[in-house]
Amino acid sequence: MAHKKFIVFLIAVFLLIAAAAQGVNAVGGLVDQPSTLNGKVSVHGLAATGSGVREGQPLLSVDGIAGAAVAARATVSGTVAEVLVKPGDTIKSGQIIARIKPSA
Repeated sequence: MAHKKFIVFLIAVFLLIAAAAQGVNAVGGLVDQPSTLNGKVSVHGLAATGSGVREGQPLLSVDGIAGAAVAARATVSGTVAEVLVKPGDTIKSGQIIARIKPSA
């Protein structure tokens, strides 16, 4: 009996790690979208809450010396559920900037 409980425990841990690795937010099945660049959020190119996006679509740009650069792209197709930054905010690479509700 203890062996079965241990197996179930290992499976649960594996599933939690797999979900975290994909950036799935435990509440509502939302997928966290991280920035890949540091910088100040541009007024142009910021995804809007409620908008539909496709995997690979730009979500956010940061202002740089050479102009705006894409700092985050959608990792899944779906609907933007939350945008956690606003134009003018300074962001860091790896910072969660939005959450997407994946399409079925």
